[in-house]
Amino acid sequence: MAMKLNRQTVPELASRLGEVRSIDQRRWGKLDPPGLMAHLNVALKASLGEVPVAFVGNPVSRSLPVRWFVLSPLPWPRGRIKAPDSATPPPGLPLDEGRVQVLSKLDSFFTALETDPTRLAVHPFFGPWSLIVWRRFHEKHFDHHLAQFGV
Repeated sequence: MAMKLNRQTVPELASRLGEVRSIDQRRWGKLDPPGLMAHLNVALKASLGEVPVAFVGNPVSRSLPVRWFVLSPLPWPRGRIKAPDSATPPPGLPLDEGRVQVLSKLDSFFTALETDPTRLAVHPFFGPWSLIVWRRFHEKHFDHHLAQFGV
């Protein structure tokens, strides 16, 4: 289910996040439910410049066709994208606490987006992105991983 990500759709996203249960099995990839929340949280922190991000991309990952695909309505390949280790920290919190942390960090993201939408933060594969572009990335990223758990 594709979603637009903005302040008005956060309740819908919170509901979808709430459908992820600790006993749920992933359909692809390696994340478990608490790991999913840790992964989404670190992505939000990266977009806010709150965690150091090493650029591990290359000229291809920074190319316009690749960026277009990543941000397009087309779904991402399932189980074929490997995030850097820094983007998949071990879950440090139980599922419910991780979920609360994601929603809190999402609120911080929207505050920053509303304050300074052109502020840049580095994505590990794609380089510097404005918060406007990060919003679109988060939209697709959340959808991709929620589909990973069937929600």
